[in-house]
Amino acid sequence: MASPLTIQPSSKDTLLHGYNKDTNFGAGGAIEVGSGKTPTYYWAERSLVEFAIIWGTDIPVGATLTAATLWLYTYNSTPAGGEGRTYWAYRLLRLAWEEYQATWNSYKTGSNWTTAGCGSDGNDYTSVDGASAVVPASQNWINWDVLAQVQTAQAGNLQIAFLVKDAAEGNYTSYSSIWSREYFSGITFGPALVIEYTGGDRSYTVRQNDERGKPIFLAECKAYNMTTGALIDTKYTDNGIAVFDNLPFDARVNIEVRWDKQYRLYENVYEASGGQVLTLVNQSHVQNTDDYVEGTRTSEPFTPAVGEVYVG
Repeated sequence: MASPLTIQPSSKDTLLHGYNKDTNFGAGGAIEVGSGKTPTYYWAERSLVEFAIIWGTDIPVGATLTAATLWLYTYNSTPAGGEGRTYWAYRLLRLAWEEYQATWNSYKTGSNWTTAGCGSDGNDYTSVDGASAVVPASQNWINWDVLAQVQTAQAGNLQIAFLVKDAAEGNYTSYSSIWSREYFSGITFGPALVIEYTGGDRSYTVRQNDERGKPIFLAECKAYNMTTGALIDTKYTDNGIAVFDNLPFDARVNIEVRWDKQYRLYENVYEASGGQVLTLVNQSHVQNTDDYVEGTRTSEPFTPAVGEVYVG
């Protein structure tokens, strides 16, 4: 079964305005896509949207991405909100862009786009894995299938950023206004990226100390699949630490520990974020017995860890 990850709102977004070429719109509550005109001049309006992700944490190492969708909410368009027009979402290559500095002419202060307006295919953005969508009526979500783009970001351990533009910019007025992350209800209507995935690996680090806080050097640690009961791996502590790598991410894992002599232990199980999920206090363990203490993540179903899980 695929696990979903929703990132909302975006971590950065801004409007690139072809008329106000040196103006930054990063703090605005809206971004825009389309074209505008006066009697003597016309221009394009494009938007940049980026989503922060920590590969290996937000989505586990080895996970297979099965779907990825970019969602932008259009609340107003002229005329008719750009309804029926085709907008493209391209993968941004200039990942050093700054939200509160980027303009039509530059991606950050002192650094110009290869072509103004983030306009160079192959330098500023790439059309190789671009995705298109037809704009619905105003007050609706536009969505793009961006799986190929997100897979590329995963493979390169990159942030995920998009250039969104009209497929046919020109000498007319037609654009869509889209809520940005700065909109007061950004968590509801701000840009969103939904990624679905299966599988992947995770790591646990087991730390064992005695009642004096000294490392227990000779402890046997076994990791079991809690669903099947199967033994996954066995480790022995080195200076009180045993590391389990590449444990199955989709299965609940039970870690059991055995010591080679009697100890009185004060154990805690922690999430990597610091949240305590299990306490084992004053547990007595006799030398060379089959007495085990189990340190187990208690969340059901299993949710992605922020990092490693520590026992002890």
